[in-house]
Amino acid sequence: MQAIDALPNFAEANFPGIYLEVQGRAAEPFVTKSLDASGLKLLSVKPAAPDQDISASATVFASATGLKKLRSKIEDFQENNTPKGRPKNADLVQSIAAIVEAGLLALWRSPTRAFPIDGVVLPWEIWLDRENADRFIASATELGVTFEGDRLDFPEDTVVVGHCTRDVLALAVRHLGVASRTVVWLSLEQRRFEFVPVFHGLQGRLAAQG
Repeated sequence: MQAIDALPNFAEANFPGIYLEVQGRAAEPFVTKSLDASGLKLLSVKPAAPDQDISASATVFASATGLKKLRSKIEDFQENNTPKGRPKNADLVQSIAAIVEAGLLALWRSPTRAFPIDGVVLPWEIWLDRENADRFIASATELGVTFEGDRLDFPEDTVVVGHCTRDVLALAVRHLGVASRTVVWLSLEQRRFEFVPVFHGLQGRLAAQG
């Protein structure tokens, strides 16, 4: 409960939600089903690496309703039992070691050592919740993100390329909260030989299907 109480009051800051990094307990099954329901959106899960003493973890986007319900589940665990005498929500709560606000690094999908330094404007591949992508693009532009080229739409996601520094992107993601699933810095080689051909190839296949 203290972990949730320590989170920033994003409602007062007029943020639509908050990104959470949920750390699992060592040597315990990590229960994630309840982290993708009732106002919580599970964005990614990193498996445990016991040989490196690393527990499993998850990145979750929580709306105000989602955070309230998560708090309620923890309170139920502390105060109420099932008819069989086991604490309610025990599988979920006992699998969690810590809950903290997640930063941009939690959405990063390349090796950690490649995470860009700040102060350098770079192209980023940004995966957005499709329903709110237009709002993110418009608002992020006001924060200093410059978007290039076309966008790629999937059933649930929209992929765009935006140019900005690491901290500007972190600010946009935190303030606009549209459940970005992934951010990836695109090197010149990646943009020239990987992303652009894949981008247009997928566009062609989607157009043919439509």
